Amino acid sequence: TNILVWVFVIALVGGLVTAVMDNVIAIAILSGIIIQLETMGLPVTALWFSLLAAGVVAANATPIGSAANIIANAKAQLSWGQWWRYGGWLAPIATLVNIVVIYLWIVVILGR
Repeated sequence: TNILVWVFVIALVGGLVTAVMDNVIAIAILSGIIIQLETMGLPVTALWFSLLAAGVVAANATPIGSAANIIANAKAQLSWGQWWRYGGWLAPIATLVNIVVIYLWIVVILGR
């Protein structure tokens, strides 16, 4: 029943899943969990933003994390190591910042 725990769980699982598969597929799969949590009475707005932070931002950690990454890397032809060295390492940091802001939004603005 703790929305803050669910925000972190969704972000962590979403981030890991989108790093190894296209983010559209990952979000489609994980959205079912959020829909089920909503049927159980949990307020899910923050969970959707948590999933989007993971799906959009964390997906940039790997060359296969999003359709845009796949298309761009077809031209750049970077190895996974090169991808990580040039910018993939920024994705976990940016995702963490997103999650902290969502946390603050829940606690400070929504008062939960």
